[in-house]
Amino acid sequence: MAKKGSKFKKYTDEFKLKVVQEYLTGTISYNRLAKKYNMTSWNIRQWVKKYEASKEDISKAFEDQRKFLSGRPRKNDLSLEDKVKRLEVENEFLKKLLIMRRR
Repeated sequence: MAKKGSKFKKYTDEFKLKVVQEYLTGTISYNRLAKKYNMTSWNIRQWVKKYEASKEDISKAFEDQRKFLSGRPRKNDLSLEDKVKRLEVENEFLKKLLIMRRR
């Protein structure tokens, strides 16, 4: 696991393709490639898997597949109508909570 605050090294798609093609020639192993380029063999294995999975469209082989816009929207991203609805629901909840505590 990486230490807090450490920076991850980013590799260009051209570099990834070069390393993958070098591996696929069959003359060098993951470990030797990792030592040659001063990186982990795990990265190379992942790149090869992605490359082989996207043989139809090589340009998308190394695209980032993560989805960043998941979960509940941030408060700042809400429209005014959504903010009003949210506050009304919150007020109703607090009123019911106050009634329950008084009993």
